[in-house]
Amino acid sequence: MLRYGFGALHFVLYRFYSLPLSAPNAYIKDRELHSLQDSANPKEARELINNKLIFFRKCQQHGLPTPTILGLVDGSQASHSSESIPLIRTAEQLLEIVRLGGEGKYIFKPAHGLSGAGIKRCELKGDKLFEDSGERIEIIEFLGSLLQQQSLFILQKYLLPHPKLRPIMPSGCLGTVRVLTMITDGEARILMACLKIPTGDNAIDNFKSGLSGNLVADVDMDSGRLLKSFGPGSDGLGLVEEFFFHPDSGERLQGFMVPCWQQLLKTALNGAMAFRELGAIGWDIALTDGGPCLIEGNDRYGSGIHQVAMERGQKAEFERLFSERMR
Repeated sequence: MLRYGFGALHFVLYRFYSLPLSAPNAYIKDRELHSLQDSANPKEARELINNKLIFFRKCQQHGLPTPTILGLVDGSQASHSSESIPLIRTAEQLLEIVRLGGEGKYIFKPAHGLSGAGIKRCELKGDKLFEDSGERIEIIEFLGSLLQQQSLFILQKYLLPHPKLRPIMPSGCLGTVRVLTMITDGEARILMACLKIPTGDNAIDNFKSGLSGNLVADVDMDSGRLLKSFGPGSDGLGLVEEFFFHPDSGERLQGFMVPCWQQLLKTALNGAMAFRELGAIGWDIALTDGGPCLIEGNDRYGSGIHQVAMERGQKAEFERLFSERMR
């Protein structure tokens, strides 16, 4: 296995222990995929999706559905003035904004955050904010902790999954569909897609190479029907195994229909054309009661979740797709 450049994590992630010794040769490593992505995504254009504030504004310009930014907490030295997005400097300002949004959960995201790092979630009950643990938040201290990080944070309402998804997202954590798009000869096309399924008390849906406890499922591209689903087993060894039922709700996974599927694919294609400065994007698209919603785009998406979900290596496929784009 080491001769192909894979380590112990990949051994359990891709279940190489149950495959022929030559199987790793068919799997693409992230560094190989990132090299292909870099050839399609000019460095000067990557800020369009890597900066969540810029991403939000561009989505607005093109009429793309994306969560509203309610406010900014800015501990950086840069200027992020906006006529439409208030800058939160005091506890009173924060409370005023979330009161207008109504009771429920809110989320603070670093504007340049990756893979869910640095996200803070809170819930408004009455006129007080609480952590997921139920502990009351001292707002002045909370704002101070964000400002001390010397970064820009965006404030958004924490979205809930579409009602038809609740059987496989019973905690209310928002699972997204990762859709890969590519611009070829000036036209957008969809390459593949998979669904990230949250489990337990997780506040985000990241798969994290199976370390988060969440699941990932292959999706039939024509119908939106779930095929196979995978995640870490309950033995504590981290071995990835197939899941037939959601571990929390007991809902059968294979055959489950993702709602608004064609609308979601159209949203991905519209996003690809709006951000066509970038030739290859991995979209995280949520399905809420209002329909598809672009959560973020990734210029350097990982290969792991697709190879796990589709139960096969995709090195040759990715190399072919990026080669076709360059012709």
